[in-house]
Amino acid sequence: MFRLVTLLLGLVFFTGLSHAHEDHQHPAPLSDDERALLKLSNIDAPHTFIEAHDFSGTLIDGTAIQLADYQGKIVLLNFWATWCAPCLKEMPDLEELWSDSGGEVVVVAISMGETEEKIRKFLQKHPFSFPIIADTDMKIVQLYGVKNLPITYLVDPNGAIIGRALGPREWAKPELVEFFESQTSGNR
Repeated sequence: MFRLVTLLLGLVFFTGLSHAHEDHQHPAPLSDDERALLKLSNIDAPHTFIEAHDFSGTLIDGTAIQLADYQGKIVLLNFWATWCAPCLKEMPDLEELWSDSGGEVVVVAISMGETEEKIRKFLQKHPFSFPIIADTDMKIVQLYGVKNLPITYLVDPNGAIIGRALGPREWAKPELVEFFESQTSGNR
């Protein structure tokens, strides 16, 4: 009986490792041309499939959201802070991308450890309209392992991370806009 239980546990464990190993070997959903385009924009693209961590949060306007709410769209998860000058530098481009995309590209800005009050004061000076979460307890920050700001993760319409940019970028430049549009057309 002991041998049978040991054999079954071993089989379950081995099968689980086998499936976990297969997931890590699944390629990232990007072509070589798309990977090259991201590289030209200093955006790191993974070589293997990485599923974005789902999370829930409350936007500054009080709306409760989850990352999964945006399935079918490309999402830029932008981690930032009100005191971060490089963050502020890229925010006008994020705003332009957000407002010009017709809802196909979603920018979700996640403020690192700041209160809603502080963010509201910031927005009085800088009236950005994209969704903003005050991650006061830094749960989302920890989930994504954020250490430096700004950092932006690109999530494809199927929930895979397809890029990571550390530092500010020109998000509304034509070649990136075209890339984002190609990701949402027909959900590939």
